[in-house]
Amino acid sequence: MLISTIAWRCSHDAAAEGFGGFYVIAAGAGTGKTALLTAGVRQAHRLGFTVLADAASHRDMTPPFGVAARLLGMNDCGNVPASMDDLHQRLDKLVANGPVLVAVDDCQWLERESLEWLCALSTRGGLHRPLAVMLTVSVGEPSRDPELIEELRTLSARPLRLPGLDVEATEKLLSHRLGTVPDASFAAKCGQLTLGNPLLLTLLADAMLDHGVEPTAEHLGSCTRSTWAPSHGSCSPACSAYPRTGRPSPRYSLFWAGPAIST
Repeated sequence: MLISTIAWRCSHDAAAEGFGGFYVIAAGAGTGKTALLTAGVRQAHRLGFTVLADAASHRDMTPPFGVAARLLGMNDCGNVPASMDDLHQRLDKLVANGPVLVAVDDCQWLERESLEWLCALSTRGGLHRPLAVMLTVSVGEPSRDPELIEELRTLSARPLRLPGLDVEATEKLLSHRLGTVPDASFAAKCGQLTLGNPLLLTLLADAMLDHGVEPTAEHLGSCTRSTWAPSHGSCSPACSAYPRTGRPSPRYSLFWAGPAIST
């Protein structure tokens, strides 16, 4: 419901009122930021928006305005922007033909110039143009420009928080992953252990499958924080879920290392 509501508000308001707002979703890894952004993109497509969507990466070794130029298709035509004005002019031409959604995932990896351009878009909405902006920032990952990332977050039209999955959603995720319905008490314990983080719940379910742990009340003792504490100071193969950094967010560090679940 949260995803569909925010996605609808951002894109629908842009079409109806001329500006859909400037939204920055900042949360930890695995909490559903990309899913929310994807929902916004789909909703915008349904409403007839021109969608400019991209995802930044730590592998991006781009020149100034590189990611922004890629977003606007300026790299393809060889017309690399020399200034922010070049980007604004390109965007203005698109907005003149109808509503536009700018959507960028993992903004913490953007180079400074593209970040400055995105920050500037928050004020250009005052011209009542049909423009919506949705961005995500992964909290806990290093940023190329922490000060600009913080500025970007403060410009969000409203704080967007992604709460952890509730008990019902946790049960559904575990059921889907495990192929069996978990006991309610077991699902509640898993939710408590992972703070309802969808990615961590998925990794926990996979570990349960690997170790033959049944999701029943009798195995509640297998779901403890000490069970998941790192061993030998090494990171588990599950770190492949974070290919951009090779390590999890520090907040969840105790979950990473080969789990020794006792049955």
